[in-house]
Amino acid sequence: MPTSTPPAKLPKEFANAENLPSLPAVAMEILRLSEDDDAAFSEYATVFSRDPVLAAKLLKLANSPLFGLSRQVTDLEEATGLLGLRTVQIMALGFSLVSGLPQEGGSSSFAYHAYWQRSLLFAVAGRELGMQVDRSLADEAFLGGLLSHLGQLVMAHGAPLKYERVLRRCNGWPTAAEERRTLGFDHHDVADSVLRHWNIPDPIRVPVVSWGDAERFPPSDDARIATLQTLMRCAAHIVAIACDEAKGVALSELHAAAPALGLETQQIDTLILVLEHRAHDAMEMMEIPAGETPDHYALLSKAREQMMQISIGTAADLNRAERRSATLESHVRRLSQQLTRDPLTGLGNRSHFDDVLHDEVAHRMRRDADKSLGLLVLDIDGFKSLNDTHGHPAGDEILRTVGQAISGTSRTSDVPARIGGDEFAVIAPSTDVDGLRGFAERLRRFVSGLEINIQGRTHRITVSIGGATLVKPDCADEAKRLFETADRQLYLAKQAGRDRVAIAVTPIDQEGAGA
Repeated sequence: MPTSTPPAKLPKEFANAENLPSLPAVAMEILRLSEDDDAAFSEYATVFSRDPVLAAKLLKLANSPLFGLSRQVTDLEEATGLLGLRTVQIMALGFSLVSGLPQEGGSSSFAYHAYWQRSLLFAVAGRELGMQVDRSLADEAFLGGLLSHLGQLVMAHGAPLKYERVLRRCNGWPTAAEERRTLGFDHHDVADSVLRHWNIPDPIRVPVVSWGDAERFPPSDDARIATLQTLMRCAAHIVAIACDEAKGVALSELHAAAPALGLETQQIDTLILVLEHRAHDAMEMMEIPAGETPDHYALLSKAREQMMQISIGTAADLNRAERRSATLESHVRRLSQQLTRDPLTGLGNRSHFDDVLHDEVAHRMRRDADKSLGLLVLDIDGFKSLNDTHGHPAGDEILRTVGQAISGTSRTSDVPARIGGDEFAVIAPSTDVDGLRGFAERLRRFVSGLEINIQGRTHRITVSIGGATLVKPDCADEAKRLFETADRQLYLAKQAGRDRVAIAVTPIDQEGAGA
């Protein structure tokens, strides 16, 4: 599954297998049987017989309004004949997985009851959406909902002190964004670690770990998994309408996402109303106290009212926003320049240089490049002596003049920067060794022809330049090595008498550097 953001590095509590919840033995057996296309119901029945509680829950589920069978069933073989082996298999896996999860303990502030209410509502909403979109996905969506907040339960129970920090800072149920701000990772990362440890197959694992962030987790290349991702994201909006304060935002996002499933607004609103009883039945079935069941008609009305207020507020804000737009754009441009530009020379600053060099190397790691990436590092010969003798204003004038020379000599695709004191650098994309040497010589000659008047006396300025190239980096550390090689070449140019150019004769990723 492609991601736009690399997975977070998890602490040992959640990264090491020995610290993660164990897969229940029954779930392990069900997973083993599910990989065997020829497995008969009798083999599943043997597994269920070792767990009477699981068997009773499956029978209760089969007779619940969730499935709406035409008659009461009294044994699992009959239920399997009516529901299908695939449905019984997935539901059994779901029940066996959650049976091994903690019901209480761990973090004192974590609302275990709210966790199970949200998870069950998520499961029921996912299944109802699946029944309208693609019945073959309904059971996977139910299981995905049961596991939707698994990472939060594992964090609250496995590292309660760490998760307490999240709970203290959030207003309401903790979000993935709040977890990342506090801990540097979120419950999706932890769920991914647990489900991989359990060897849960991708069609279940991927939607569970990706529903909370569409930008970080783009749609899977597998059409079935991609549809499950969308089903779970829509189910998450329904949970937010029922459980969170920002109901209008959730309803608006749900209405925006529904067309991707081929659903209209009216169908979505009707489904929300139906879920009131479905969720209550699911909680009874799982023996979780339902408490006071919210009126879903009232929830939907409140969500619509909030959505209308948001729309009115947005329209009123639009005129003000348009009036502020030009001012804001100007401010953003100035702020961007302050963050990325050296104020004395107008060239990029060290931070900007580091970012661009890293991006250029990363780009070449992802794609084949026609030509190598070149880098020049240079400094002003004898600058410290001039600066000490004539003072900082004279030194600043020299720096400005050399900066202008570098800028005027560089191509539009090059990135010149002042990286510290009298040291400059130029990132030169699509530049091989010969091209880089020619560029460096032009720059050296241009600067050596400059004359600067300092306190009535004319001074000739020279620079020493080092350079290196790379073609196809295999890791991000190549950016550091490229800079170190160019800097070493600068040292060699200085040693050779200054006002010199020294370029590594081969790309650093091929044979190593040489002068």
